Amino acid sequence: MKPRLLNAWSSVKKGPEGTPASVIYLESTAVPHSTHVKGPMRVGAGDYLTRITLAGVGLTMAEDEILAADGLLRRFDVRRGPYPETATLEIHTEFETGASVSLTQGMPHLISITLSRKPLLELMSGRRIAVDPGHGGKDLGVRGPVNLLEKDCTLAIGRELADIIRSCGGVPLLTRDDDSYLEPGLRLREVSLSSPALAVEIHMSGEKDPLARSYHIRSIPGCPRSKALADSISAALRENMGISFGPVEELPDQGFPVPGYPLVRVEPVCLTYFADEANFRAPLLRRRLAQGIMNGITRYLRENENPGGTLP
Repeated sequence: MKPRLLNAWSSVKKGPEGTPASVIYLESTAVPHSTHVKGPMRVGAGDYLTRITLAGVGLTMAEDEILAADGLLRRFDVRRGPYPETATLEIHTEFETGASVSLTQGMPHLISITLSRKPLLELMSGRRIAVDPGHGGKDLGVRGPVNLLEKDCTLAIGRELADIIRSCGGVPLLTRDDDSYLEPGLRLREVSLSSPALAVEIHMSGEKDPLARSYHIRSIPGCPRSKALADSISAALRENMGISFGPVEELPDQGFPVPGYPLVRVEPVCLTYFADEANFRAPLLRRRLAQGIMNGITRYLRENENPGGTLP
């Protein structure tokens, strides 16, 4: 059997020291003769590139760019190497972190590349992130064509997002964790008392035409930090889900004081569109939506931190 790479994927799991790690897995018909790790090297948009060359194995799988978007690992590219029977793995990460390579022999062999998520955990450690799942209780919100309710959908994403924030070392502040009704002013007051670093309101969009789709992201008028957070979440959801929001819109005047922290409202699902409602029933889609929002949050924090660790 020719020495070939067959398949590649990634996941987040516990690393050798018990801390979370992003792991890339490569299935191979043979053990590489050698591995050469170069990097991490700083590249555009604040990312880092690690290049791993595997000698003694070629490719059966097609060359591919594989999106991970797990908060640390942005993507990894599997390519043919510069010489016969070599393969190259280019790993794009959002933080500077080392890569270790290990091998589990079998049929096929499994090559594991482990990337520590410690820089992400350090960025998020103790960060209080407010998550406001819109509507609730008597306030149903938008209704889908097969009767999914906005209040239930926003809560599902909010819970997923809270879990991801917690797993990254942050402190999620959910305005509701059940089917409760809260007055809009009370929601913001409760959040503000907790002094969050930022807040994300989660809503669904809706249209009168069941075949129409619209997606919105809104920020506080005249607040550069709120706009920057909205831009970051918009870009991350476009990368993770292919959602196109268009320009950031302004939050309507809600009749109470503007908070002193960045606040955005994101509407990543058009619930009245039959395909969006059907797709939303899949747990994986809800998780990916929450991860996309989280990626936008961490990129905003990474790019707007002062050296002292505080936001401008």
